[in-house]
Parts: sequence; structure tokens; C-alpha cells
Amino acid sequence: PPLFVRADIGLVERVLDNLVENALRHTPAGGSVTVDAAPCEGRARLVVSDTGEGIPAAELPGIFDRYYRSERTGGGQRASGHGGLGLVIARRIVDLHHGTLRIDSTERRGTTIR
Repeated sequence: PPLFVRADIGLVERVLDNLVENALRHTPAGGSVTVDAAPCEGRARLVVSDTGEGIPAAELPGIFDRYYRSERTGGGQRASGHGGLGLVIARRIVDLHHGTLRIDSTERRGTTIR
């Protein structure tokens, strides 16, 4: 059945763009990225999962901090040319819609963001 959501479409598109772009960037050839949307307790739940490199457990607490930079990236601009603000922006947009953004990740196994 269709899933109806009351939200700012431009902001929701930005969240999805950021999450899917991150998943694709960190998933090697032959891996997979899945996107799912479903109703959940009167709200919508979006899930983006990948089978990519994952995020080390030690980095997860700071992953949504706008000033945090992973040691793996050498700080500042990432090797991919991205500044690393996609998750920060996505979380702020989700907060503005009275939602939450949660991340589960295992190194070398992948990441799921809900």
C-alpha cells in the first residue's frame, strides 16, 4: 500500500540523497545498497542499508557531530572530495520533522541507518 507522509519534500529528498550517496560511496563493487520505507506506529520509517566498509565502533558516538572528523580520512576534506557533513545535515532535517536518525554499523560488514 502507498505510504503517505507529511513532510517538506525537498528536505526529505536531501536526507535520502545524503544517505544513499554515503552508502554507495562506501560500498565496493559487488556489494549492495537497499532502501526501504514502511509505516511504523503512525509514522514512516526509512531504512538505508549497505554491505560496505562499515564504521568502527569507536567512531560511532561522534558520527553526527558537525566538528567530528574520522581518523581514516585525514581530517578536513575527505579523500572523496566530500566535507563529511551529509550525516549531520540529514540528522538535523530528521530532527526538524520530529524524528530520529539511528545508525548501526559493523566494520567490514556494512551500515544501516534508520
